[in-house]
Amino acid sequence: MKATEEQWKKLYEAAVSFKQAEVWNWMDNIHLFGVKHPDSNQTGYCCIMGGGGEMYGIAVYLGTEGLMTVIDMFNEKLTEDLQFAQHCLMLSYDDREDLHPQEKAQIKELGFKFRGRQAWPTFRLYEPGYYPWPISEASDVSFLTAAIEQAKEVAFMYKKNPDELRDPSGKFLTRVAERLPDGSLSWRSEWLEPEFDESGAMEIPQQKPLNELRLAKIKKSAKKQRGAWELGTFYLPNPVLEGERPFYPVVFLVLDQESGQILTCDLCKKTEIATVAPVKLLELIEKFKVMPSELRASDSRIFDDLGPVIAALELQENCYLYPKLSMLEEARDGMIEMMT
Repeated sequence: MKATEEQWKKLYEAAVSFKQAEVWNWMDNIHLFGVKHPDSNQTGYCCIMGGGGEMYGIAVYLGTEGLMTVIDMFNEKLTEDLQFAQHCLMLSYDDREDLHPQEKAQIKELGFKFRGRQAWPTFRLYEPGYYPWPISEASDVSFLTAAIEQAKEVAFMYKKNPDELRDPSGKFLTRVAERLPDGSLSWRSEWLEPEFDESGAMEIPQQKPLNELRLAKIKKSAKKQRGAWELGTFYLPNPVLEGERPFYPVVFLVLDQESGQILTCDLCKKTEIATVAPVKLLELIEKFKVMPSELRASDSRIFDDLGPVIAALELQENCYLYPKLSMLEEARDGMIEMMT
């Protein structure tokens, strides 16, 4: 359901008040805390930006998965670019030319006026595999409004010592709301551990069952050979416009480890990789009538995606994880350089 004019007005008012408070003068992005969605019960973990003097605003990382992404970033454990990995609602203050046309029209329609650099509020949804896009759903607008308002409250509560928000036990200060009979919200603070939450997870299509007759023919005709195949996935930085919202295409790549030859390469959406990768690997083995002695990857998730083929061809003992795959990285860097 799309947000109403009144909901949008409250969000812009919250953004104006948050900017005026300049809480980033004492809050850093490491001072994480949670805000629980009043309706869905999902927790958004707030990260206040602006301490570095470059980008001002707040990112609300959705669920435990979103939280772990930003923690991995702080600990330098993130294996892919943050723009492709983060799942959050974000308020940032940008220049007028950075606004989406619909945002400019909306600001004018609501009667707000902003002037100068980094003065224009933008509200974006960041979702793995998709280009950042203006929010429009009522649930996102109302949740981001609540998160901004509660972030301001938390910032002033801990103004004297924001490091008190860094709890070594793994709990996070979380603002929790109780809806009163008149429909208003009463907020309180609790120290809570992150919970597994599927409400914000991206839907992954189910894998199609493999053709048993085809598998039997492949197992009979494919010979095992010495040598290893490097395989993996990565994002291309150029978004593709398909439908209303652009997405970053994912490359599924398989190379011969010894020669560096690309054996198969395919582009798809992130949500399609679990169905595309098994099909492409099976086609590759079927085409060359060989099965390598090793399948090498640097991320175990690719073996999860390839699970049906690996199990059907009894390749479980041929799968190996390596921290670095030189041929794959060289091919990836070359493709990205060519695209940019």
